Amino acid sequence: MISAAIRELRFILPTTSSTLKKFIVEVYPQIKSQNPHLNVLVRESQGVKPTIVARLDKGVEVVKHVDGFSNAELKAFLSNP
Repeated sequence: MISAAIRELRFILPTTSSTLKKFIVEVYPQIKSQNPHLNVLVRESQGVKPTIVARLDKGVEVVKHVDGFSNAELKAFLSNP
């Protein structure tokens, strides 16, 4: 499900983002069971866009604003950032 190139995941979501929040609740246990050493950070804040930041090899960061994404689109991003 998660690309092997991902070294860290950051989920940044507004307090009103129910789609991304539901996605995190659904997939977090699976992500951690398959990747126990992967750092996964979840931050809620007011006034931010729902965003996923994937840190890859050599410190490269891919930032994706995911407002309006479906679960399938979110999973696709995690498998191929």
